[in-house]
Amino acid sequence: MHWHSTLVCGLVLALSAGAAERPNAASAEPSRGPVAQKLLSQQGFAWHQTDVPGARIYTVAGAKDDAEIRAIASQFADLRDEIVAVVGAPPADAPLADLFFLSSRDEMTRLAGRPLAGFVQPGEPTGVFVAAPGYRLRTLFKHELTHLYTFQTWGSPNAGAWLVEGIAVWVAGPCQGKTVDALAAGALADNRLIPLKELVGRFRKLPEDPAFFEAASLVGFILHEEGIAGIRRRWSAGDPGGGHPLGSNGDDLEMRWRAMLSRAEPARLDVPALIASGC
Repeated sequence: MHWHSTLVCGLVLALSAGAAERPNAASAEPSRGPVAQKLLSQQGFAWHQTDVPGARIYTVAGAKDDAEIRAIASQFADLRDEIVAVVGAPPADAPLADLFFLSSRDEMTRLAGRPLAGFVQPGEPTGVFVAAPGYRLRTLFKHELTHLYTFQTWGSPNAGAWLVEGIAVWVAGPCQGKTVDALAAGALADNRLIPLKELVGRFRKLPEDPAFFEAASLVGFILHEEGIAGIRRRWSAGDPGGGHPLGSNGDDLEMRWRAMLSRAEPARLDVPALIASGC
């Protein structure tokens, strides 16, 4: 079950070559990553480019009016400020983000080969999102921008995917009005909570519900106990040692985190509504 967009590797291979049909953007530019350049030259898509501080925003030419484009730009600015307040500012020489906004999953399938709601491309600050009528984009957008800025600011992670996704889900905030702690507590109440060693060691093989929300709850607990330094240390160090996935104090952290979950009011997601409309 994959309603979240996870990091999509090898997207370039899914894009067919074609002549540029864009009135406002060059087909290649040194400051753009290879996937952004490929997207801009994709046959059948003409792009309108809007430059904002920190990003170049692309919409399909004629698909959105000026007010919709301004709303996207404003949302990007707000979310970027919120994310930077948590993870820190990217380096001054970091490249601009290239952010592409489509109007439907059908367009995403034509462009990327899969009907994703959105993704950020590993290795470059390029993201693609579906901004369709009735789809609540904010949580997904914030999740994927967190990927972009943690990679830009902290570098490539030595930690596992649980931390990469956990920090993104935690920063993105509640889903359907339910906190990550409540959703993890729901998994605990339903006897679905994944053992921590398995969560850390096999994250990509696990169902996103509850793995994403469990990881986010754990990240939030570490942030509460140790601050952002505790997250960044694990991000950079990878294996923390000490015989526990969280390090030498892991047994104590895990015990207190599970105790916190046992006191939280459990919640569960409406999965069909999530797939159709987002968080």
